[in-house]
Amino acid sequence: MSPEMLGAVIGLCFILPTIYVIRSQHFDASAWPIILATLPLYYMLFGMLALDGRAVLNELLYGIPYMAIGGWYGG
Repeated sequence: MSPEMLGAVIGLCFILPTIYVIRSQHFDASAWPIILATLPLYYMLFGMLALDGRAVLNELLYGIPYMAIGGWYGG
């Protein structure tokens, strides 16, 4: 299995149960801002796993709007 396909399978294994729990427990109002605010952190972690400081910095810079909007709606 290619790394891209493996990444897609792992992503689906995490996101589908997450969406199910959020929808079934009616956490929509609070969960989506939290997910939006933490999404850039996952990309920063991928950069850390690749030992690429430039990628981590880029993800931080591009992720600031997502974190700010998620914090604003969630707060």
